Amino acid sequence: MEGRDEAMEELNGGSAEGAGKGGAHQESPKKVKSRSLLTRMLMSPATLLVMFLTCFMYASFGKLDFQTLTPVFKVLAFHIGEPMPNQTQMLALQDGYLAETYRTITDDGYIIQATRIIGRGKDLKNQPILMMHGLLSASDDWLLRGPHRDLPYMLADLGYDVWLGDWRGNCFSRGHVSLSTSDSRYWNTTYYFRGIHDLPAFIDLVLNVSKYDRLVYVGYSFGTTSFMVMASMLPNYAEKIALAVLLSPIGVKLENGYHFVEHIAREIVESVPETTPSLTYEFLPRSIIASASLQSVCYVAKQFCQMMLFESLGQVEENVDEDVTRTYYKDRIPSGGSSMDIIYLAQLFVNGFRAYDYGENINKEVYGQSAPPRVEVENIKVPVAIFYSVGDHLNEEGGILKLSKQLPNVVLLKKIEYEKFGHLDFVVGKNAENVLYKHVLQTIVDFDNF
Repeated sequence: MEGRDEAMEELNGGSAEGAGKGGAHQESPKKVKSRSLLTRMLMSPATLLVMFLTCFMYASFGKLDFQTLTPVFKVLAFHIGEPMPNQTQMLALQDGYLAETYRTITDDGYIIQATRIIGRGKDLKNQPILMMHGLLSASDDWLLRGPHRDLPYMLADLGYDVWLGDWRGNCFSRGHVSLSTSDSRYWNTTYYFRGIHDLPAFIDLVLNVSKYDRLVYVGYSFGTTSFMVMASMLPNYAEKIALAVLLSPIGVKLENGYHFVEHIAREIVESVPETTPSLTYEFLPRSIIASASLQSVCYVAKQFCQMMLFESLGQVEENVDEDVTRTYYKDRIPSGGSSMDIIYLAQLFVNGFRAYDYGENINKEVYGQSAPPRVEVENIKVPVAIFYSVGDHLNEEGGILKLSKQLPNVVLLKKIEYEKFGHLDFVVGKNAENVLYKHVLQTIVDFDNF
């Protein structure tokens, strides 16, 4: 732990005292180093256009072999390795909110970041709310619409103390006390391990700063997965969650789901029988070049991109807010993660809610058994509110209903009334504030007043 302690001292200006379990540091955004000319040449829009189309064609029309596509994904992951300045804080400040940046260190050495949006208004509740994003995303994905329309702002307007965390490995949380992001060991992680390591560090950070004993948790997509892992395995931390709001929970085995998603998931699982170091790398980091290339692809092949969005996520054009979506694809997505995140998502869909499956031999080293352990959601005592949509292709209603029966303390199971509400619509849908966010707000307020 010596390297971790030294890093903590550096974060805190020479002292690690009073920093809590992972330690915390409030900071200002830093400038990002410029990319070299060589990087720009290697990551040209034309090159990436071919790569994206190759990946999409494999996924759509051929047999998807994740290992065969690994060299393509590794080229796409060519990155400067530095964290980006905290755009989440800058957006909140621009929109007229008080916002702060904090960094903390997990018990396994990852340096992760959170943005605090301080509540305002006459009725300051000050109850802390921790919000966690999903796959290949970042905390600024919660801030796409502006005041009165984004869920964090709506909560802050009600006087809540809102915290937006960034999971390890995305564009804002890229540090480690000893590992470089060019080291495959850095990327040997997924949302199962984020639940065990990142989430406790975030909880300690928020509660230490806010001086509260418990917080409200809001997770979206893979952010729900990590919560359920944490709450099932770490009861001492689960006790610190007053209410968990799960938006489109991920952890459900797809047995009668959307055929395209099930097919792709099976192809990925079958092509990766064992996770070797060569398969652990950075997956689709955020960069101006990558975003521009993605836009180029969808400009040239708009119908193809629309088809992919519908087939994989349930996105329909009539629920697209063009301004929000333009910002999302231009500046926000992708935001980086581990290649193991994609494999783990496929494993969840095919094998159900278990720890990451490395393969029999490595599983014995990591878990002490040949098969990955099941996530025992029936052990979760935290009050849970679930919001889901039948238009979400990464879920199925039967699986959600089964999950709600396994969880012992579900206080609300809410199906979104708009049936064409896709997976991305939980953050980018043009009617999200009316069909979803107002119900989330009411759920939190009612529970807070109980």
